[in-house]
Amino acid sequence: MKRITCFLLALTAGSVFVGCSNDKKSEDPMPQSKSELLMAKTWTITAETETVGTTTKSVFEKYDACELDNTTQFLAGNSMSYDQGAIQCDPDEPRTITGSWALSENDTKLALVVYGFGTQGKIEELTENRMVLSETATVNNRKVETTITFSGK
Repeated sequence: MKRITCFLLALTAGSVFVGCSNDKKSEDPMPQSKSELLMAKTWTITAETETVGTTTKSVFEKYDACELDNTTQFLAGNSMSYDQGAIQCDPDEPRTITGSWALSENDTKLALVVYGFGTQGKIEELTENRMVLSETATVNNRKVETTITFSGK
């Protein structure tokens, strides 16, 4: 009986010490910057909509099969790589195209330049696994807002 009591006392004391450990190790790490979030994943378009006036329609269904496996990777030094994936729309074009990217306006805008042509989108959302960009343009005297959703892998 004395051995059981000593065993239970030791077990109880051990669990008290384990239960009172310092939890500083489990604190959340510093949140990633938008640059770090962009560079952490390879991004694939998973949705695209266009809004004209009050009408929003999906245009993602109009993508060709060869566009569905395209990926964009944001690299250090503000360079980027656009890969056409296994199914290329035009086999005569290079599979991988390089360009540059930059954040501006307190990291709320993302500018991309490929082949000397540039575009800039507003970052609506950027998390570890999802990015949503929007861009507004005037087409035939009508304001068109395009919203593109990316999935990060």
